[in-house]
Amino acid sequence: MKATILQIGILVLFQCAAAICQGSRYDSMVSTHIELRKDTLLLGEPTFFDYVINNNSNETIYVEEGGDYRSGRKISFKVFVISSENDTLKMRELWGGMGGFIRFHPISPGGSRKFKLFLPMWADIEKPGTYRLAVSKRFRIAPENPFLKEDYSTIQVVPKASDTTFTVVEDAEKLGKFIADLVTDIKEETQGRTVESGAFRTSRNTYISISEKLSDYMRFIEEIKDERLIPFLVESFREKKYIAREKSNYLLANFSKNDTAFETLVYAAQTEENTPCFVSDDSIGITWSTSYIRQNALQGIMRSDNDRAVHFLLSKKDDDYPCERYMIVIRAKYIMSESNAGKVYAAFLSDSNKAVRRKAQAELDKLKKE
Repeated sequence: MKATILQIGILVLFQCAAAICQGSRYDSMVSTHIELRKDTLLLGEPTFFDYVINNNSNETIYVEEGGDYRSGRKISFKVFVISSENDTLKMRELWGGMGGFIRFHPISPGGSRKFKLFLPMWADIEKPGTYRLAVSKRFRIAPENPFLKEDYSTIQVVPKASDTTFTVVEDAEKLGKFIADLVTDIKEETQGRTVESGAFRTSRNTYISISEKLSDYMRFIEEIKDERLIPFLVESFREKKYIAREKSNYLLANFSKNDTAFETLVYAAQTEENTPCFVSDDSIGITWSTSYIRQNALQGIMRSDNDRAVHFLLSKKDDDYPCERYMIVIRAKYIMSESNAGKVYAAFLSDSNKAVRRKAQAELDKLKKE
């Protein structure tokens, strides 16, 4: 969308907001800047950047951080990516930024504090060009840690903003090398170990924390949409290596139109443990989680939204997993085309489970009215 005057002028906006906080002695004591990991990115290459607050005074200050990170995007920061055509790139929809641990971090005189932000959380860059990155935050600053004395009266709000530019270039060969190097590094760092829920499990069933480097790599592979990543994901899933199987299964769903990825999703949907749920004579209760491999494999198959996907889904009619058929009926309208969703509803009208039949009929009726 076209950047509005408000968006283009975000730096002025937040600096002017400081007028509301006139009298804040910290406003002139601190400054901010952006540090890029690199100023030229490949199209399709994910990256982190740092928003840095500097203490330019001769006093130690305490800056609040945390409490906003559970969605993957730190929502206490305002970040806009603006193209050379003056378009503000749209942010992806996220489920929220609830909660998280809050603390006050000391910054010594002349020192600084970096806030690590993941660029894909703020903009999906779909074409090469020059972009402006504008970042701002209303910092909460105190002369000492207010939690120690439970005295919050000394906290002052200090709005700060900075911007910089970076370039995105399209180079399929270099992106392929980036992916290959990324895969090599992950394999080397996880040799003899499997990543499970943020930690390594060794052959002796002991655990060690995941390194920051590998944690970054895990974020990278979540964002890469290039099919050259598929062999690594398939190997990870089938051989139980490198990354948690639920993650490799979940990421394979991004490539469900690819034959190899589709076949692996079908394999997972046929061989993994059934998704937990509650079944009675006329009702079904489903729990949802990215850790449920069968559930996510089925949704990945649905995302391919083609004839072979429909054929596989219909082959489940009256099998031993009514919970999965119920989930398929619920999710079809969100994932599949109306035509293919309609085929699923029609096939399950005669399902052996009453709840599945009833839901299929209700969704088919809605579809016919639209």
